[in-house]
Amino acid sequence: HVAPGPGLAASAKALTKLLKEQFTEDTIKDPKFPRALFLAIVEFITAQTTLQSGPTHAATKEDRDTEKELFTALMPVLARVAAPSADAQVDIIYALQTFCHANKFPKGMIMRMAVYLDDMD
Repeated sequence: HVAPGPGLAASAKALTKLLKEQFTEDTIKDPKFPRALFLAIVEFITAQTTLQSGPTHAATKEDRDTEKELFTALMPVLARVAAPSADAQVDIIYALQTFCHANKFPKGMIMRMAVYLDDMD
């Protein structure tokens, strides 16, 4: 598990800075970029939490709490590329569906992540 705490917020800020410095606006506005960024974020988070023991593993309260904290810390990064475009937001929802499908729809995952995305608004 990733240890939640102030270091995570600093990492999210560093990722946001990297995004601003290393990616051109054309790259960020590429229709494929928000989906790819979301998948990278969700794969990182779930590998540390709810999918750590495989897709059939039931998420523990600790997993869900850590998952929420990680999403909360990393959502500003995703919001930067998704907020200006309704199409990007639709692509992210589609990516969420395909990610959950590929992982055999772990119990409650799609709903939790949809709530995290909705909270991003």
